[in-house]
Amino acid sequence: MAANEPLDKTQVASKVGAGAVGGAVAVIVVYAVGVAGLEVPPEVAVAFGTVLSFAAGWIAKTEK
Repeated sequence: MAANEPLDKTQVASKVGAGAVGGAVAVIVVYAVGVAGLEVPPEVAVAFGTVLSFAAGWIAKTEK
């Protein structure tokens, strides 16, 4: 795909969905760590969620 070629909506949807799942997984992990007795500062929780959702979107394949 050329850099200036527009993306189809289905190509973007899989990456956005993966990012959303990554963010949800981050929330569950931070919650579980908190239940286990470790205190997670809010800044660390947000950074973890951001990194995990970015990684999930990056790894997700675009549909063709």
